[in-house]
Amino acid sequence: MKTYSSNKEALLAAGRIKAITRGRISRENHEWLEKEISAKRISITGATVVKSETAKGEKRVSVKAVNGSTEKHIADFTILYPKNDYHAIGNDGKTYGMAEVCNNCRVSLVQNQCEDPMILGNVRVQIVRNA
Repeated sequence: MKTYSSNKEALLAAGRIKAITRGRISRENHEWLEKEISAKRISITGATVVKSETAKGEKRVSVKAVNGSTEKHIADFTILYPKNDYHAIGNDGKTYGMAEVCNNCRVSLVQNQCEDPMILGNVRVQIVRNA
């Protein structure tokens, strides 16, 4: 059994793709990967291909992590200012929602740690607790 670190690496080694690039893997290649993995000819250390039935009976391919979780984990983050408890007041006097993104640190205001957050339009804001 040959082990690969990713689905695309296995497809490249088998000659089913020409290069590892950005983008989705075709349905045919997902089916090929599923057959090869189930036949124990290859193994993938990162993620494996899993098929699930949709409501219409069509098959849909999703990613299942090796640890058994079916959710994709991108990163942990901490919400410092819950959006229902805080709002932002700009230097222009307008009130902004906490979903605005800070131009300095590139995160939404709910996670912002800047001393002087600035949102789109170069508006400096101050984060204030709702009354």
